[in-house]
Amino acid sequence: MRRGRPSRLLAAPPFPHHDVPWPPETHERVARLVAGELVVFQKIWGPHAEALRESLSADTTTLYAQADLSPENPLPLRCDGVVASSRALAEWHEQQGIRSWYVADPAEVWLDPRPAREGRVTLCWIAHRKNLETLEPLRALLDEPGLERYELVTVSNDAAADVLWSEESAQRVLAESDVGVVPVRDAEGAALASSNRVTALMAAGLPVIADRLPSYEEVVEHGGTGYLCDSVEDWRHALRELLDPARRASVAAAARAEVDPAYRVETIGDQWIQLLDEVGGAGEVTNRRRLRAYAKTHEGATYARAALERYYGLPVVLGQAARATVASPLAPGGPAAALSLGRELARPVAGRIRAAVRRRLG
Repeated sequence: MRRGRPSRLLAAPPFPHHDVPWPPETHERVARLVAGELVVFQKIWGPHAEALRESLSADTTTLYAQADLSPENPLPLRCDGVVASSRALAEWHEQQGIRSWYVADPAEVWLDPRPAREGRVTLCWIAHRKNLETLEPLRALLDEPGLERYELVTVSNDAAADVLWSEESAQRVLAESDVGVVPVRDAEGAALASSNRVTALMAAGLPVIADRLPSYEEVVEHGGTGYLCDSVEDWRHALRELLDPARRASVAAAARAEVDPAYRVETIGDQWIQLLDEVGGAGEVTNRRRLRAYAKTHEGATYARAALERYYGLPVVLGQAARATVASPLAPGGPAAALSLGRELARPVAGRIRAAVRRRLG
């Protein structure tokens, strides 16, 4: 919208919720809401998502924004095209007979390279908990003589990490680190991964050591803008070189220059606009206020129920219920749906409040 293109965000879960928030009985109205437009699915899978896709009219174009290989998810293959965050992943979908494009992920945190310091050298690792196992060879290396100056700090959505992931904690660790490290899992689809883990570190002003992947080779010049490793010996050599503050500073500066502005949000946004123009543009985002309110009412209700069921905090539950209630007056059947949601949530929410009060009173 800020780039002069009409758009709207129909569903944005406040916590991991992979299926669309609309049950099958609502799909007809949701399909009418987006008829003739271009719909982009991202991080969505499940029976409701597949049923919604089948409910969309023939003049509604669908794209799937795909970050990782997920052959168990059939939804990308049922869309009109896939926008992949690596060239290799786009080629994989092309081989499945799906029209595909490559658009990289933008880097979200931009920090200037810091003056290289003497003494301890902090290694920064930020990744999903499924990648924790990749750190074992690196930990063994750091126990070797000559590499004692390194300190590894891990950030992840796992209690075993040094720092629990959040946007704020990740940015803080990046700002306090000297080198970024990206070991890679030996798993199906790993070679199709995007470059986002290395470009994020490079944009944060850090020299990077990473296992070699095709997407990493596109942005990392070995020995120039970072280090790409094929063996433990390669990792050992890179770690020894980056003990030198001057070497860290030169690689960090080259890395930052390599990704700026190519991986800025504005640059990637321009690529998305060009792609949408190629596909046929975003179409006219029509002012179907009652249908939009209908979609928002059921979205908020689904997320409120899910938050309560998963025992998220009451602010999350009540915030989503409030979104549904605010939208409901304009929605067909909305007031009745909001009243039903309020009755459904009243008793368990009251119970949670009483339990919280008892805990505070000891």
